[in-house]
Amino acid sequence: MSPRRLDIHPAAADEVEAALGWYRQRSLDAAQRFVLEVNEAIFKALEAPERWPAYTRGTRHVKTPGFPLLVIYHVTETRVLILAVAHGSREPNYWKNRL
Repeated sequence: MSPRRLDIHPAAADEVEAALGWYRQRSLDAAQRFVLEVNEAIFKALEAPERWPAYTRGTRHVKTPGFPLLVIYHVTETRVLILAVAHGSREPNYWKNRL
């Protein structure tokens, strides 16, 4: 099987940028750790997408260990689509219209 393509929903990219700005205002170290952890979660989703827990509406998610965030994604035979980088306890269903 050939590798899956990675796509990131524009709203998910906006969420990462907004969170990065928030962390950057508070601590450059936290901002750097945030970028590393989000990138690692995305890499994990792309590397072995079926490994991570099923979530809702046919999606899966990877938690970031140092931040209260979930990288929520949808898998097809040809791609992994990052739908949201969502805070784990805020408005859990807001991203569902991105499918």
